[in-house]
Amino acid sequence: TLSVKDMREFLRSVDIDFNKMVSLTEYLVSKYKVQWNVLVNKPQNTDKKAMQEREDAKAAVEEAKAKADVAMTDRKAAEAAEAEVKAALAKVRAEEKKYK
Repeated sequence: TLSVKDMREFLRSVDIDFNKMVSLTEYLVSKYKVQWNVLVNKPQNTDKKAMQEREDAKAAVEEAKAKADVAMTDRKAAEAAEAEVKAALAKVRAEEKKYK
């Protein structure tokens, strides 16, 4: 357990940019005793399987976006057709009332 004075001193030593806030990067630098530039510039994932899964996921997201765009276009076309049918039906009913 740290005293308030010790805790403040520790936080001052961890706060790299002196903004009185401790970021995750600053915490990790302190905890694992590494240089901040080494931590920030280190490759995040070098596992080929994980990289392939990431690329597959990106492709799936792009495909889903494209399908969503098509669906939105189809929806707008369907709404326009529905409005046209409703207008035609209203016209037919109006003419039907003339003959009753």
